[in-house]
Amino acid sequence: MCVVEGALGAALVGSTLFSGKGADGSYYKHQQGVLEERARNEEEQAVRQADQIRRKGQVHQGGTRALLAAQGVRVDQGSALDLLLNDEALFEDQAQEALYQGKERAWNYRTQAYGQSLRYQPQEFDYLGTVKKVGSLLGKVGAYAGS
Repeated sequence: MCVVEGALGAALVGSTLFSGKGADGSYYKHQQGVLEERARNEEEQAVRQADQIRRKGQVHQGGTRALLAAQGVRVDQGSALDLLLNDEALFEDQAQEALYQGKERAWNYRTQAYGQSLRYQPQEFDYLGTVKKVGSLLGKVGAYAGS
């Protein structure tokens, strides 16, 4: 009894894997949704990280201003102003880099999601279990090659 149930279970799992996780492609639709959610999370995380970098820059600027003012240096002119502007530019560059990297990771997830969307297109199988579209595609390629 156990062998029969095991064989039946294996046959069901094998047929599900072979046919593309079900006739309606719900597995691939689910995977697509998961990947889209990951993409949104990556973008949101990148924005939060960029904001955090900017806040860190503002705190650093405040500390630098206080240090310079305590030493009697004017911060609105000369090399002190240059120092503050360079620091501000540095932190903004870091924030923009964080945004770029987050968008790149999100794009990678969206590309994977698009691939999943292509996988849940309904497919027809012939009596041998091969996809009919592959045969018709090869037939079309042969027709174009022969002409």
